[in-house]
Amino acid sequence: MKATRLFTLSLTAATGIWLGGSAASHSVEFRPPADEPAPRHASGGASRGNACPQSGATDTPAAMLPFSAFGKTLLPHPTLLFYLPDTSADGAIFTLKDENNTLIYSTEIALSEETGVVAWTVPEAAPALELNQSYQWFMVFQCDGRLFPDSSYISGRIQRTTTEPQADSAVATQLEKAAALSTAGIWYDGAATLAKLHQEQPQNSDIAHHWETLLQSVGLEAFATLPVIEIEP
Repeated sequence: MKATRLFTLSLTAATGIWLGGSAASHSVEFRPPADEPAPRHASGGASRGNACPQSGATDTPAAMLPFSAFGKTLLPHPTLLFYLPDTSADGAIFTLKDENNTLIYSTEIALSEETGVVAWTVPEAAPALELNQSYQWFMVFQCDGRLFPDSSYISGRIQRTTTEPQADSAVATQLEKAAALSTAGIWYDGAATLAKLHQEQPQNSDIAHHWETLLQSVGLEAFATLPVIEIEP
């Protein structure tokens, strides 16, 4: 298993998201963009398999996504969040497909032995996501380094976008960034920024409150009290 480590998320003034104001004065909530697809369900695409035994009858991996199983990012290599239950799965295969269902990237992921919300950043070796292009990603879980016909998987959709610059993000705190990104409908980056804060400061009640509120706004509040874990690309 690869050791977990704190991760960093680089969001500069080039993102173009307005970052003024104080997130501490209000809750961090996700506001879906106007062009978000119709809702599917709260935890993204998923399939329960029997190849890797899990701790409970209702415990299964879940993509941390809005109801539509779709999210936007400003980054060429974004961070994905997913719930990893107590399972015997020891790895996963990540694949990325473009709008034409063409496979453009695949890699193996070594999973943490810990249970919680996992943060995993798409490696720099992967092709950069192109602006205004939509993609679908899949993560299929392995047991003993193997895939089975009934292996569990999760999936989601992602689109890289951009906005017009409005303010210098250097003056904003990470919490204000998370609030601005979430309000602007940039799910992947807003959630990853707040997850990073919660990982670094798990005892901070203010951050914990905002994390819970963000997840509650997309029906994922059941995962709010779990630790955030980062695994290496």
